[in-house]
Amino acid sequence: MNNINDNVVFDQWMKDQIDAAISALMHRTYQHKTHGAALKCAEYAILGARLLSTLSKRPYFAVAGSQIVDFGDGHFELISPSRRERRNAKKLADIQSYHCWIECQQHEDGSTHLEYIDFTSRYERQIAQLLKVPGSHIAEENYLWERADALNYPIPDRFLQHPSVIGRTRGWRWKDSLCTRLLTGYEQANEAYFRQQSAELLQLLTRQIETFMQSQQSLSLS
Repeated sequence: MNNINDNVVFDQWMKDQIDAAISALMHRTYQHKTHGAALKCAEYAILGARLLSTLSKRPYFAVAGSQIVDFGDGHFELISPSRRERRNAKKLADIQSYHCWIECQQHEDGSTHLEYIDFTSRYERQIAQLLKVPGSHIAEENYLWERADALNYPIPDRFLQHPSVIGRTRGWRWKDSLCTRLLTGYEQANEAYFRQQSAELLQLLTRQIETFMQSQQSLSLS
């Protein structure tokens, strides 16, 4: 599969293909773990950003920070590092409460907007169980791929006094400079691993698309 050119726009079909490929790779890699790949948002973000950058020739960045999650029925949870974690963290593993996703500045029709991509939405029901949150009405979505301004929801009142939220009134995810620096350090420390995984991911996506195209060709000939 040839790399997509600079003017690429990922349509819904291509987004689904990318999501299917990365989730298949992550499942294969972590299926032996107790929680599978549910807690591997760092790997999802790093591999996803590398793949999207390769395909589009545009910079996609893996970032880390805080997130408010809506588990349905008015149950919200804030995933954000504590002051103690931030003060003592020397590496990403020193922080327990953080989330990772992908960001990209998109330029369309003469304007610029920030885009969020998160391939871990499929695990929100599992995360709710781990946090002991009811979560029976969680939206069934595999991934999030949306403009940041479309997700600029008001912050629930009970979080407004949290140290990482003070000064904010809207937006359910925000990048944290310390967490992102530790995420970048984690990627750099495991460069050989992520290079190998990225190559496997691109091959998997290529085979996936080729298989689909062959099936469509067979249908057209039948």
